[in-house]
Amino acid sequence: MAYTPSGPSGDRCVGLHRLALVNVCQHQDGVVEDMINRICSEKSPEECPSFVRLETRSVVPKGREGSNVSTTSYLAISDDNVELDNLIAAAQEARLEEGGGSLSVLGRSPFNTERLSIEELRQVVRRQDIRGIAAWCNLLVAAGMAAVGLATDSSATVVASMLISPLMSPIIQLSFSLVDWSLWKERSFMTNAFRDFFFAVLGCVSVGLALGPAFLWARMDESWHWPTQEMDSRTHVYRTLVPGTIISIVSGIGVANGLRNRGINALVGVAISASLLPPLVNSGIYMAWGLLRSGSEAEVVQARFRKGCVSFMLTMINVLGVIVSSAIWFRIRGVGTTAEKKGASAPLLAA
Repeated sequence: MAYTPSGPSGDRCVGLHRLALVNVCQHQDGVVEDMINRICSEKSPEECPSFVRLETRSVVPKGREGSNVSTTSYLAISDDNVELDNLIAAAQEARLEEGGGSLSVLGRSPFNTERLSIEELRQVVRRQDIRGIAAWCNLLVAAGMAAVGLATDSSATVVASMLISPLMSPIIQLSFSLVDWSLWKERSFMTNAFRDFFFAVLGCVSVGLALGPAFLWARMDESWHWPTQEMDSRTHVYRTLVPGTIISIVSGIGVANGLRNRGINALVGVAISASLLPPLVNSGIYMAWGLLRSGSEAEVVQARFRKGCVSFMLTMINVLGVIVSSAIWFRIRGVGTTAEKKGASAPLLAA
C-alpha cells in the first residue's frame, strides 16, 4: 500500500515495516538538524529513530511568489513501534521559532501493527490469564461440551468445545516467562500462571468425573456403545502420544508466531490442533465408567483407569511440547536477549 503525501513534495512513499514519511519545510540551513535534535534530545542514540534523506525540492508557496521554500522528505525508521509513536507525537507538535521550520508526518506504514515489539508482546502475554467468572464459565462450558461430544461420538461438538476453551492462555504465560527476563523476576506471575493452569486442569477432569455418572445413569454407555471412537482414539499410547508430541511441538511454534503478529486466532487454532481440553475430560469419564460399571471385575477397572491415565498424559505431554517449542521460538525471536536485558529496545526479528 502506498501513501500520497499532502505536503509540498507530492511524492509517494511505499509503506514498509515501522516507517514514517516525514516532510521538513525549511527557510534556512540547519533547521533539519535542529528539529531532529529537539525530538531526540531526551533519547539515547540507540532509541532515537534514524532518518534517511529522500530528496529536497524548492517550491513556491501559493500567494508568496518570489519566495522559495526548501522541502526535504525523510524516511523515519525505528526498531520499536512505541518509539515511532513518540516520534510522530513529537513531530506533529514540533515548531521552530527561528528559521521558520516545521515538521509533519505525512503517512505511516500500515504494517507497523502487524509485528509486536517485545514490550507490546509482554503486555499481551500478561493479559492472557484465566481471571473472572466469565473465563471460568467458558472453561466449564467447554469441558461440558467436550464431555457430551465424547460420550455421543460427535467430533463437531468436541471441536466446538475447543473453540471457547481458555486453557491455552496460562500455558503461553508459562512459556513466555521461561525466557523473558522481566517476567522471570516476577515469581508471582509464574505462580499465578501455574495456579490457573492447575485449577483449569482440575476443573476439566472434575467435569468428566461429574458428568460420567450422569451419562451412565442415562444408559448412554449402552446407547452409544462405549467407548466411542472419540473416547477410544485418545487412549492409545503409540497411536496417540507419539503423533500428539510432534503436533504439540509444531503448535507451540505456531502460537508463538501468531502472538507476534497479533494473531489471536492462533491460540484457538493451536488449542484445536494440540487437543488440550478433550483428553482431560475423557480421563474423568473413563475413571467414572470404571468405578460405576465394572462391578467386582478388578481387571476391567484397571483397564479403564489405565486408559484414563493415558488420556490425561496426552494433555500433559502436549502441554510440555507447546511450552518448550514456543519458549525456544520466543528466544529465537529476540525475547530475553542480552540486548534487551541492558534496556535496549529489542524488536522481534522480521519474518
